[in-house]
Amino acid sequence: MTTDLLLAQQTPALAQRMAEAASAFLESLGSEQRGHASLPFSGDERYQWTYVPGPRKGLFLKAMTAVQRRAALRLFDAGLSARGATTAQQMLES
Repeated sequence: MTTDLLLAQQTPALAQRMAEAASAFLESLGSEQRGHASLPFSGDERYQWTYVPGPRKGLFLKAMTAVQRRAALRLFDAGLSARGATTAQQMLES
């Protein structure tokens, strides 16, 4: 119960960090890249989560500049736990 209460108290700050990181990432992109990196919230694409290999929509990290990649990874980090961020970094390095 205490953990849930602490998490609820931290949620506004977390949401703010994520929003700031998302804005910074989108601002780092050109208009064509932004079109690939963002989809309308009202669309059905947001329900299409899968972790199996296959074609994906979006903007690939390898298609970004170093500055854009850092902004994208800051967005990941804003929403991941420390363990999740470490795991994501290891996957990117392999």
